Amino acid sequence: MRKLSELENELAELFNSSLDGEKLFYLGIQIGRELERDSIAEYFSQYFEDRKNSSALQSKKQKIVANINSLFLSVIRRAVTEEITKNYGWYVSKRDLLGRDVEGFDEEIVKQYLINYCYAEKQDYSDEYNLYFLAVGKLKEVFEEYDLALQLECRFSNDKGKELIIVSKCTDITVHTASTNLDSIYADWELYKLEEFYNAISKLYSLIQIS
Repeated sequence: MRKLSELENELAELFNSSLDGEKLFYLGIQIGRELERDSIAEYFSQYFEDRKNSSALQSKKQKIVANINSLFLSVIRRAVTEEITKNYGWYVSKRDLLGRDVEGFDEEIVKQYLINYCYAEKQDYSDEYNLYFLAVGKLKEVFEEYDLALQLECRFSNDKGKELIIVSKCTDITVHTASTNLDSIYADWELYKLEEFYNAISKLYSLIQIS
């Protein structure tokens, strides 16, 4: 079995470097001989078991992050819709000429959805904007507890393609793909931590019908 353990290490090194088909072939022969010598009829490679478990774990994490982003996308869409309905329009622009952020959402909308619109950046050669929002109130506290940036980001498209637009109808816009900086660091988080964060933000919006 010691020899098998050595071969397992060699297998891992082979896959972690540039994979050589010929070396892999002869390594398989060596493993087969050791199994035959020790009369082992059934054998599961520890290396491939570890890879499978790691892949399954990352898949679970990705699913949770996708749920988190989907929740925030729904929150942003609802907040934008209410802003348009309540104030007969929503100003979407780059920062003003003095570098200040544009006016945010209505105060009641901010209190309800725990986010506030900050500013937009227009994408070159397209009618898309990156929109930036800040987490406020209880949501801000959760973000700080998990050491996350307080900023949310989403993509927004508008056929008019102007630097400053006033959205007067919900049908004039398409808001899609929300994200946080969690997208770039979640792989380093333990699964339980991701689940706790998702549960914490879900609880904040549990009394609001988000869809």
